[in-house]
Amino acid sequence: MKKARYALGIDIGGTKIALGVVAEDGRVLTRASFPTDARQGFDAAVRRMATVAQQAIRESRVNSATIIGAGIGCAGPVNPRTGVIDNPHTLPGWEGRNVVAALSTAIDAPVWLENDADTAAFGEYHHGAGQGADRLAMLTFGTGVGGAVVLGGEIYRGAGGEHPEFGHMPAAS
Repeated sequence: MKKARYALGIDIGGTKIALGVVAEDGRVLTRASFPTDARQGFDAAVRRMATVAQQAIRESRVNSATIIGAGIGCAGPVNPRTGVIDNPHTLPGWEGRNVVAALSTAIDAPVWLENDADTAAFGEYHHGAGQGADRLAMLTFGTGVGGAVVLGGEIYRGAGGEHPEFGHMPAAS
């Protein structure tokens, strides 16, 4: 019998951070959210994410040993290869910070970083409205407007492997 595996899904936005424990089949077992409070600093946000992640794991009643890692979707630009948040206008003071290194140490599990629009599109491709599609384009609306493309099951990368912004613009200040 196959052992159940779970992951943490984390969405870091300009106004709130949402987090959930997710089963391999896409079911969300627990969810939590809290204000980003970017001005309190990157380190304070990482501590809050780690604390809320541990609470969510306990509430989900899954064995923490079955958590295979955490996927972060973050307002961009971000560098998925290095785990660094590059220069996000919605997260002042977080420029150049490595959220993957900081959070993987805090939760003792592997962590991956991707642009939030890309993670939203990839989620829809695998478990939502985009299931069965060969190509998927998505616009996201939150603190800003973003977009993503999934082609043949892969997140489409622009020049140099970068996230192809559709003209990201802040929608709130």
